[in-house]
Amino acid sequence: MISVNGISKKYSKDSGIFDLSFEIESNSLALLLGPNGAGKSTCLKVLSTLSKPDSGAASMNGLDLLNNKNKLQEIIGYVPELIPHYSEFTIYEILSFLGDIRGIEKKELDLRIKKILQEFDLLKFQHKLCSDLSKGMLQTVGICQAILHKPKVLLLDEPGSGLDATQLQNFIRILNKLKKTTSILISTHYASSFAFLADRVLFMKGGRIVDTLSGADCRKSISSLDNLYGLSEVANI
Repeated sequence: MISVNGISKKYSKDSGIFDLSFEIESNSLALLLGPNGAGKSTCLKVLSTLSKPDSGAASMNGLDLLNNKNKLQEIIGYVPELIPHYSEFTIYEILSFLGDIRGIEKKELDLRIKKILQEFDLLKFQHKLCSDLSKGMLQTVGICQAILHKPKVLLLDEPGSGLDATQLQNFIRILNKLKKTTSILISTHYASSFAFLADRVLFMKGGRIVDTLSGADCRKSISSLDNLYGLSEVANI
């Protein structure tokens, strides 16, 4: 479960996030929707423990955000909007390196890497250098590293960026499986791409949450919501 109570992170008078409060149930998927500059990335950075809030409180799986940074990093998977890549590593090498940092035993790690790469249709490219990968493949590798350690909380910032239609469809299939065991929060400005997976939808504008809907209500009115909140509409997959 993700619980946020009055979180603020200000960069200027009109930039940042302001007094955010919401809850996301365990083993569910929520969307954080809003136009560019709404504060979605800042919200996820704070929840990922990479940025300290100015005020407010939050907890994930019962662990307080401010007092349990190390323990939270063990249970959180995070995909930032701009994913860092190591061009001199192959796909297998980077996942092996990151898994080793996470303390996953080598035999178990190799099994997890093989399974994840199979699910994302990347196994045949595992020995390919990251410098030779397409944007969509690099994005997929970033997603793979976020779920390698089987996180309890998954924070995804514009995870569909760069994915082609086939890659996005496969990713959505995997998300549908993950939400059975993981609390997932996805930020995006595309209402249609992930809406049919959502159990709850939070709308942000100007650094504040301006509305919330159930996933079912959002799916009934995607077009009108796009126009109301300045979101970009894409075709359903």
